Amino acid sequence: MCQGDHFSPCPVALIVVAAENHCHPYGHTPASTPLHLTSWREYRDRILVPPSILGNSLHHSQIRRLSYYYYYYYYYYYYYYYYYYYYYYYYYYYYYYYYYYYYYYYYYYYYYYYYYYYYYYYYYYYYYYYYYYYYYYYYYYYYYYYYYSLSERILKRPW
Repeated sequence: MCQGDHFSPCPVALIVVAAENHCHPYGHTPASTPLHLTSWREYRDRILVPPSILGNSLHHSQIRRLSYYYYYYYYYYYYYYYYYYYYYYYYYYYYYYYYYYYYYYYYYYYYYYYYYYYYYYYYYYYYYYYYYYYYYYYYYYYYYYYYYSLSERILKRPW
């Protein structure tokens, strides 16, 4: 436990090496300073330095609240990064799935087209066969008719 604190464990400190500048880097007004503190060093100490270094200048609830907020923000940032990475991975997977689906659809379409072409070819072949058969039948009929005419003419000869 920390000196004078009633919670454990102590918040982990991140000591930032910075120049001992008492002015806030973004201005001197309290409204422009985070948590309305006028000193950058005070802001740094209250968030990043445990109370044992400060000599218990702040109450443990304030330190706990600020530390929790800091680590919650860090965790939220990490979670957001992880979520973004997961979303990117999901998007990539979705894109791959979509590409695969498109490829499958294209293959299916090609197969259907091939089948249709085959069916059309078969139909054409059948039609050609039918036409050939019809032509053959017509030729046969013509030949028969010619033969019949010729035989009739031969039979009708006067000799």
